[in-house]
Order: sequence, then structure tokens, then C-alpha cells
Amino acid sequence: KGIKRIPRIRKPKDMPRRPLSAYNIFFKHERANMLLQVGDRTGKSKLSSGKLGFEMLAKSIGKKWKELPEKELKKYKAQAEQEMQRYKQEMENYRHNITKK
Repeated sequence: KGIKRIPRIRKPKDMPRRPLSAYNIFFKHERANMLLQVGDRTGKSKLSSGKLGFEMLAKSIGKKWKELPEKELKKYKAQAEQEMQRYKQEMENYRHNITKK
């Protein structure tokens, strides 16, 4: 008969999104830059170029992250800290509104 699946509990749509880490912010920024460069070379839009596989993209960005100078790293960590503060504030407001209902 098999194993019974437990239905996945969905988060409420109005719940704040979790903050991005410093690496995620860097990845998002670098991915956008790389896709623009590929799009510029091929003359196609960045989404339809299809020349850059995710695995290659992730490896390349991971290598850049490891070699990132401390000054740049601090910039991304500061952005991540701002994201965390935003998330904490939004969660506080969200919890406050939930208790009101």
C-alpha cells in the first residue's frame, strides 16, 4: 500500500518572507550581472539566452564569494543585517496583528 503522505502545512500569504543571507544577496546580485553579460553577448534577452546553466553559474558565484575581499563582504553582511532587522520588525507587526484577530 505504501507510506501515507503528510500534507504540507502552508504558510499564510500575509506572513513576512524570511530575510536573505549575505551569500544569497551576493548570489542574486552576481546572477543578475552574469545573465546581463550573457544576454549582451548573444543579442538575446537574459531569460531566453539559455547559455548559462545553473550548476556552472552556482559554481562560479561560489568561487567569487570565497575570493571576495573583506570590504565587499562587509557590504553584503550589512545588507543582510538590514534584511534581518526588517524581518524582525515585520514579524513583530504580523504577530501583533494576529493576536488582535
